[in-house]
Amino acid sequence: MDPRESQHSTLGDVLYANNTQVPVSEDTWVGLVQSIAERDQLALHALYTQTYGVIFTWIMRNVGNWETAEELTLDVFHDVWRTASTYDPASGSVVGWIMNQARSRATNRPRFEQRTSLLPTVDVLVSSPADSLIASTSLWEALARRVAGETGVEPLVPAPEWRAEPEWEEVAPGISCKLLATDRAQGRVSMLVWLAPGVPYPPHTHAGVEELYLLHGELMIEDRRLYPGDYNRAEPGTGDQFVWSATGCKCVLLTSTRDVLRATPPTDSVGMPTHFRAFFRGLRVQAYCLDCLSTMYDEPVPTVWTLLSEDRIVGRYAECGNCGKLGVTFRSSSSS
Repeated sequence: MDPRESQHSTLGDVLYANNTQVPVSEDTWVGLVQSIAERDQLALHALYTQTYGVIFTWIMRNVGNWETAEELTLDVFHDVWRTASTYDPASGSVVGWIMNQARSRATNRPRFEQRTSLLPTVDVLVSSPADSLIASTSLWEALARRVAGETGVEPLVPAPEWRAEPEWEEVAPGISCKLLATDRAQGRVSMLVWLAPGVPYPPHTHAGVEELYLLHGELMIEDRRLYPGDYNRAEPGTGDQFVWSATGCKCVLLTSTRDVLRATPPTDSVGMPTHFRAFFRGLRVQAYCLDCLSTMYDEPVPTVWTLLSEDRIVGRYAECGNCGKLGVTFRSSSSS
């Protein structure tokens, strides 16, 4: 998202400007849910085919166990089958409804199955939007047989062929999106977003509720660091000035196409860039990660990142000269 033509533009302006494909309407997804409520297994398979990958990936990142993730994914789509008649389009998108059921299942799993590590496994570097986890091919067969056991009809096995998924489209340098469903009347979009390592998402104000499910990589939103399997919600009227990933990341994003994007990150650090440049150039020739620069300069990560951007200092994947970790690091151009 790169609002170059004016100081302010909306997310919809950017998403729909050069999209060469016809976006899938939210009405199509709602129609699938309504058909599922009438016990249409083909509709269930269509919805499953288009969403099981992100559902399984997010649950897997959250619980940290492949077998448990497959079982919970199966439960989520069984819930979709059983509760389709209760879905209300006014309450939110179909993708959001399914993701919320996934979050409920992952959160309420038995305590003894909860992840023992404090943080999920983080991809070292997410270099492509195609990065994904794939559940077992027998998962649909298990779901079809579970449904058949309740309805007394023959299970839909083997699974029928389904249409190709929408393509990824680069909407700005280092930012790609895959539109899952669009609702132009309500100004809502459900999509996958990929940020390349070190590329910021533009500062923006939320016109509606924003929900984000992180699938791969780390993501900084203001002073909060998200890991794969994390969930973030923002309320209408709030804004994010600093959204950035050192590793690159991929997420499910449910948001408003009326979000206002700004061309440059605002800063209230009057007089600081000069001091920062003096500090930064005094670090000699080593490259440092954002966290270490924040600690050394004694300023929050968003402030340091803003100052680096103002000085057009670009991050590169290398070993940090302070903590020794591999990641996106920064070095003064005067010491190159």
